[in-house]
Amino acid sequence: MLKKLFIILCFSNHLISQDYKIEELMNVKWHYQGSYYFMEGNEVFVDKEKKRKNDYFILRENNYKEELIFGKKIKNQWEHAPHGKILMFYDNSDEKISAIPLRISKIERDESGKIKMISLRIYIIETRSFFYGIYTRKK
Repeated sequence: MLKKLFIILCFSNHLISQDYKIEELMNVKWHYQGSYYFMEGNEVFVDKEKKRKNDYFILRENNYKEELIFGKKIKNQWEHAPHGKILMFYDNSDEKISAIPLRISKIERDESGKIKMISLRIYIIETRSFFYGIYTRKK
């Protein structure tokens, strides 16, 4: 009985978690596809704005991140915390120093097993809402 329970717990834990290796996310151009906001129980989809149509990020070796936001190319750092499926994006520009924790909330794979889509979640304190950014692998 204990053996069956152990097998069920291991299997259900595998189904709940979306396993990935950080190397699968590195050196890939992740294109921004749109966003969802969850405010007070309501889901709102935000289409890509014209000025964000080319936005992307690439995670490189040595925690170097290349990013295009609103048409502006930015080079910063990133870090991975696997225990919480967290990507930390750092902004070390002259104007501000900040760290943005993004939880990898969803991963979709294609037929070959490559990750084709990731959803990154951030909690916005000011509005008490969740923001989900959807990114797809460039083909």
